[in-house]
Formats: sequence, C-alpha cells, structure tokens
Amino acid sequence: MAPVRAEAALFEAAREGAYEPTRSGRARPARDRRSLVRLRPPVRILAAALASVLLLVAVGGGLLAGGLGPDAPKENVVLTQIQRTLPGGATAALEIRGGRAELQVRGMQSPGAGRIYQVWVRKDRQVPQPAGAALAVDARGAARARLLADIRRFDQVLVTSEPAGGSPLPTRVPVLELPTSV
Repeated sequence: MAPVRAEAALFEAAREGAYEPTRSGRARPARDRRSLVRLRPPVRILAAALASVLLLVAVGGGLLAGGLGPDAPKENVVLTQIQRTLPGGATAALEIRGGRAELQVRGMQSPGAGRIYQVWVRKDRQVPQPAGAALAVDARGAARARLLADIRRFDQVLVTSEPAGGSPLPTRVPVLELPTSV
C-alpha cells in the first residue's frame, strides 16, 4: 500500500500545481508559469539598456516640449492679468508670470516736458518703492515696462509723473493704481 499512497500524494501535489511529472515518471517541482518569456542574460542587458534609452528620450522630449529647456523661462504660466480703463480712454494691463511683471499702457497722455512716468510697488499701503521701471510713452500714448522688483512681495503697482531722472519717492498723486492680484 505504501507505493499506492506515494503515487496518490504525487497526484494530489500535481493537481495543486506544486509538481509536474517528467518523462521518467518522477515528479519535480513545477516551473513558475508566470514568466512565459525567459531571456538570456546578454539579451536582458540589451533590452534593459534599450528601455533606459527610450525612457530618457521620452523624458527629455517631454521636458523640452513643456518649456523646460535651457532657454525656457522659469515659469511660463500667466498668474494674473489685470486691465484698467483710465480717464481719457487710456488702458493699462499688468501681466504677472511668477515673480516677474510687465506693465503695458495705451492711450496715455504725455507726462509733460522733462518728466517721465515712474513705476512703483508697495505692500499694505506702506511707502511705495521704485519698481526699477519707467514708462516712456510714444506719440500714440503707448509704453511697456518690465518691473525689476519681485512682484510676489507686493500687492499694488503705482505709476506717477516724476522728473526725467526719476525720484526716490513719489512726488505726485498716482495716475494709475493696479492690484497685483485679482
């Protein structure tokens, strides 16, 4: 009876998938059927290298297409764009990208002989600070200025008429006041 019990145990183990029969009739542990394709070591290395190169190309292409190349700006999403209509039909637009801001005006009157429009920034109604920009309007009243101050630190942009060389503090009432957030 012992040989019959041994064969019964082998058949039971084979039914559970733990063993598979060989040509000689002896049982051996079953192979892992999850891996249907087994690659030889040199082929595995080549496949891994090819997959790595393809991944690097895909990531690099995505970064360049997404604007993260060497010449791309640090932030390319417009966070805020504020427009105002001024007296006399003039318009002003403040475009903010990250910490950088650009002020554009159209239809503004000339500030007068020997004067410029100086741009200021301030926070919480404190004393305005120079934004490092001036607006030199052309004959149509158009001008554009890129503010040098980090706009994220301020909540308002002001424009005043100042002497041609600029001023450390505003000397006149602002002709334009824009918030830095909507």
